[in-house]
Amino acid sequence: MAVEKEPAVIGYYRYTDIMFEWHKMCPEDSVEQLKAFMYPGCITSPENPLVAGGEGLQIWQANMKANNEIRLLFSSAQIEYIRYWLYEMGITPQKIPIPRSQYVIPEDQLMNITPRLFKSDSEIKKAQKDIVKMNKRLKGVDSGMQSLRERFETIRKLFQSPEKNGTWCAIDLEDWEYDHKVITEFGYSLIQWEGGEEKRERGHWTVAGTPRNGVYVPDARDYYHFGET
Repeated sequence: MAVEKEPAVIGYYRYTDIMFEWHKMCPEDSVEQLKAFMYPGCITSPENPLVAGGEGLQIWQANMKANNEIRLLFSSAQIEYIRYWLYEMGITPQKIPIPRSQYVIPEDQLMNITPRLFKSDSEIKKAQKDIVKMNKRLKGVDSGMQSLRERFETIRKLFQSPEKNGTWCAIDLEDWEYDHKVITEFGYSLIQWEGGEEKRERGHWTVAGTPRNGVYVPDARDYYHFGET
């Protein structure tokens, strides 16, 4: 893995390239310092400067457009910050070099870029294992199903993220079996967080005067199980 003095491209680096290759390109008097800083137990520590507000290490997860593989990523801004911080704190005698721009992945080569927050090295290890399994499953899957799977995984990761924020809403519309422009029912289920506590809300409406299904589609408008219609 070759290096250059200054970055030429803004984008992302593979997590594995930074963790296992970057230190090999450093001067001998900076190798151990960088390895110690990048140790998973260190970069997730509240004392590490990459841990914003003590909440955990934020890196990114994305799919490569070329082959749809999922990757954990550092941003080029994070790599720049690390080398400057180590130098300014007197930990390294000079600014360590960064990987060549050929190792930077431009944003336009990625899709589904999602922030991930890790509070411990064990969480990172688990994420890496999950990604390896997922990449194996994605091989040989047709592009349409693969795209749906990727969207599902992105949404699932966001929902399970430690931040516990946002509003998640599932909506179901029922139409008349003889004319799909005629909406007969509407239902929703919503999840929010307030002060870290999960709040759920559900609702179900039927449209007065609309015809009922029952010939080709089961008629279940009277069987809402989560409250009053």
